[in-house]
Amino acid sequence: MSKQDNKLRAPHLKLGQIGEELVVEFLEMTKHKILERNWRSGRAEIDIIAQTNDSTLLFIEVKTRSKVDFGLGSQSIGKRKKQLILDAAVVYSELKNHSKDIRFDVANVIIDAKGEVILEYAPDAFFDEF
Repeated sequence: MSKQDNKLRAPHLKLGQIGEELVVEFLEMTKHKILERNWRSGRAEIDIIAQTNDSTLLFIEVKTRSKVDFGLGSQSIGKRKKQLILDAAVVYSELKNHSKDIRFDVANVIIDAKGEVILEYAPDAFFDEF
C-alpha cells in the first residue's frame, strides 16, 4: 500500500486496528495463543481467534470507540452479526477438526482523544450484555 493509499483510509478503520492490536497484546499477556486475526468465512469476519491453555477456542469480537456517548461497542452487535460469527466459528472448528469447547468473547476498547485506553474484556459474553 502506498503512502497515498494510506491517507485514504478512514480514521475509524485505523482506530479499529489499534483496538484489535491492544486486545491481542492483552491476550498474549494472559497466556492465550493467537491463532488467527481477521479470519473470514463467507460474509463473516472474526476479529481474533485464540486458544486457551485447555484448548478452548475463543472467537473474539473487538469493538473500538473513541468515546462512549452512544454506548459501548458491544451493544452494536446485532442478531445478524452474531449469527454470521456463529456460523463462521462452526466452519473454522470443522476445518481445524476441533472438537473441544468453544467460547465467544467480546472486547470493548475505548481510546479517548488524549490517547487514554480502557479495555474491557468479557469472556463468554457474546450472547449476553455487559
